[in-house]
Amino acid sequence: MDPQSRIHPNFRVIAIGLNPSFAEDSQARYISSSTGFSYHVIQPSSQSAAPIHDSKGSWSGSTVYDISAVLPSFVSSFPEKLLPNLTQAIVAINQLGLKEYPELRFSIRHLFKLQTALKGLSRDALDRREYSVEARANDNEEILKIFENLFLVKFLPSNISSRFYSALESCGYTFQNQSSSAPPKQLKLEVTQNQVKIGDLEVTRRIALNPEKVPNPLFYENPYQIAILKNLLQFISLDSADSRSLLVIGNQGVGKNKITDRMLSLWNAEREYTQLNRDTTLQSLLVTVLIENNKIKYIDSPLVVAMKTGRIAIIDEADKADNSVVSILKSIADLMGSSSKPTSHDISYSEFHHNSASELVLSDNRRMLTEEAYQSMYPGTLPDDDKFIVIHKDFRMIVLANRPGKCI
Repeated sequence: MDPQSRIHPNFRVIAIGLNPSFAEDSQARYISSSTGFSYHVIQPSSQSAAPIHDSKGSWSGSTVYDISAVLPSFVSSFPEKLLPNLTQAIVAINQLGLKEYPELRFSIRHLFKLQTALKGLSRDALDRREYSVEARANDNEEILKIFENLFLVKFLPSNISSRFYSALESCGYTFQNQSSSAPPKQLKLEVTQNQVKIGDLEVTRRIALNPEKVPNPLFYENPYQIAILKNLLQFISLDSADSRSLLVIGNQGVGKNKITDRMLSLWNAEREYTQLNRDTTLQSLLVTVLIENNKIKYIDSPLVVAMKTGRIAIIDEADKADNSVVSILKSIADLMGSSSKPTSHDISYSEFHHNSASELVLSDNRRMLTEEAYQSMYPGTLPDDDKFIVIHKDFRMIVLANRPGKCI
């Protein structure tokens, strides 16, 4: 036998996975005595935490315990007028996900995204002196949209989505059967040299060092698209962990690129564009290899250029890419999220983000890391471009994809 084809005696395999949702799920997944693995269970960081089994066999591992532990501090940063129904809704949806539908199971990541989405809503509610019936109905409608986007309810099977809405209705949320053709409320759009205002949203425009990189599409405004522009701009302009990357999903031909370019034009943000396909590889996503004068030269891809300069990276046709390419996009999003510092009203990141990735290594051995991570390791020094790719604090990533399943 060829020595190079033999398994090295020091080779080891470590598999990492989540606990099954319920006892019967273990046989359909990876937890089985026939796999030959030696299992080691990692308990939550709190010493008092321990898996809890209920009468039906479902059990709460670290994710469930962590949600229960942070829920009081999570809801404490929002107006008391929103708390009763909001807390009940989180618990009801989480219980539904634990016992029946894993697609609706809450995680720490969901809580952070929910906290980010509710920031603008909470500020508006705090400014109201009188909480009228109409104001409460508007807030309930906004909270419903947030939960729908959080779990991508529109893409779930009808039986799961119906249980989702039933759980919210049991918590006091009421929904009106509005026709899909009914236009949303007309929002006023105003653009000045330094600010853009859509309805009650005001965002400071960026300063473009390369104006030719700012898209300027031909765009005809309508109430529906103005509302979408407001939601996109409100989310992507926040300086928080979950607002540095954005996924835009829609049927083919609905205008995802057009709306995204219009949003960047309003924000005066420079863009770097990349279109993925079935032949896109992990290496071509990040670097391009050229041979010049009998020497190998690595050229940064538009994605890496956007990271280094603080521009907006547009990743188009993500649904056509291989899973290995999509996974690196997720790693980049996690890398950016792990660098954000929490505000005084945020849940503490120290307990739940201590294992977040702090860097990525490219095929040319360069290390990709955030500004905060680099300064913590090499304080007071400038990064070497041949060894490091330091992600700019203003970098954002917007991924565009066609919706899964059959278009209807």
